[in-house]
Amino acid sequence: TDHARGTIGTATKETLKTFGSNPGGWNGDFSRLVNSSDAWALRGGLASDTTGAGVFAFYGLTGVAGASVGFRLVLALTA
Repeated sequence: TDHARGTIGTATKETLKTFGSNPGGWNGDFSRLVNSSDAWALRGGLASDTTGAGVFAFYGLTGVAGASVGFRLVLALTA
């Protein structure tokens, strides 16, 4: 298990149970770091990921448009 991969603060290191394994994230979610061929980061998973999708899922994609890819806007307020 290589937990030296990922970045603290992006939940790519904190939620990684098993590096190089899919699913390897918390709650059985998919986890794969971005790389040179899949450089766009996806969080949450695709509709086709079924049980591998979830709040802890993350992996890289090529950046092409797809019907099953969406996004969520997050607004964080600080006091």
